[in-house]
Amino acid sequence: MNNEFKLRLYKKTGAEKGNLDKELFYDSAKELWTTYKSLLRKSDYSINLNRALYPTIWVRSGEEDWTRYGEADFAKFFLGGKRQIDIISENIKYTDELCVDLEKEIIEADWELWINVDRYFGTDTGSDDETWINFYTYWHSNGRVTAVYEIDSEETSKVIDWPLTDKEEEFFLLKMEEYALKKEHCSLENLFQFEKEHDALWDDAGTSDSYLHKVGYNFLLRANYERWDGTGEMPVTFNKEYYCTYRAGIPGGILRLSVTEDNSEWKYVISCIGIRSTGEEITKTESIPIRANDAELEYGLEKMISEFKEKFSEQLYCYKGVSYPIAPLTKEAVCRYKDDNNYIRGIVKVELSDMIENDLEGFLDLISEKLTGSPLLMDIGYEPVSVFEEELYLLVSGDVSGILDEEQNNEGDGNE
Repeated sequence: MNNEFKLRLYKKTGAEKGNLDKELFYDSAKELWTTYKSLLRKSDYSINLNRALYPTIWVRSGEEDWTRYGEADFAKFFLGGKRQIDIISENIKYTDELCVDLEKEIIEADWELWINVDRYFGTDTGSDDETWINFYTYWHSNGRVTAVYEIDSEETSKVIDWPLTDKEEEFFLLKMEEYALKKEHCSLENLFQFEKEHDALWDDAGTSDSYLHKVGYNFLLRANYERWDGTGEMPVTFNKEYYCTYRAGIPGGILRLSVTEDNSEWKYVISCIGIRSTGEEITKTESIPIRANDAELEYGLEKMISEFKEKFSEQLYCYKGVSYPIAPLTKEAVCRYKDDNNYIRGIVKVELSDMIENDLEGFLDLISEKLTGSPLLMDIGYEPVSVFEEELYLLVSGDVSGILDEEQNNEGDGNE
């Protein structure tokens, strides 16, 4: 470091008393400190002299910028072999993920220092091959950055607070922001806000009315903060590999949000996963174009959760090693459980009196409506599964093509 330190001396008498007399430049803190103490021992700096006329200590903070230090701070930052090298101009690298600590309200960064650390920290680890130094900086929720270094060996570890100069604090803040944007596709503040809100949402688990609104906002903090619509250049804040999980509001249920590219179109992917008490895994997945606004994403989440809860709550009956849905089935369930030939099978409960009081056609209409909510089930077949007192459980099968055609016609009439 050349001319990194300077003393400013002031006129002590005459008409220009208090004005700058001269500046003395130094390459090392030790040189400056020696001169400074020597000047103060001279008789013309007596205890009767106004301290405003004493020499002042300055450290370079930029090409043309200098920062003034008092005696105590200068000694703390620069004496004792400290900062003989300028870390800002040295080769330093990130070594790990940014670590968010919500309890301490900090984000931690771990650094590789390919420098002579003893000349920066004023330590003496170079004489011991079994000792090394780790260096950490911490972003705080108030925007400040602090640091510690850790002297480690196989047997011991000692953490020491390391006060940063204003220039160093600014430097490490920029480096951490740079790393957050590169690694996490967001700012440090957004990363901390996301983790804090996500933690609260996990505890909420879908109990509040605004839960899904908050889930959508929280996800976009990390996935698409700038609300890129898929056109033009992809912004650095769009995290194409990101996914996040939330509770789905049912026991053991998980809501998973991510982004994906499908046929050159970017989409949000919403998945719900749950495991029934029978061990059966239930999954439902939908996608929404990323050009959707926040309200459309929230609506998609609400629709997905509603349909998933309905699907998850459906009761199943195991017969001859196969699980069949238990009637009555919703329109959505009919579409889910039908096979490629539009045939469906489900368990229907009837009273013995239903069989006695109806002829065959009336009974087939009855079990059609009990299973699908419509009398239009065709090619109906049934077989008894079990009997309990006056109740008979039947495995009913049939073709739902007529039901689906009616649904399509009704939708068409509604759109005219």
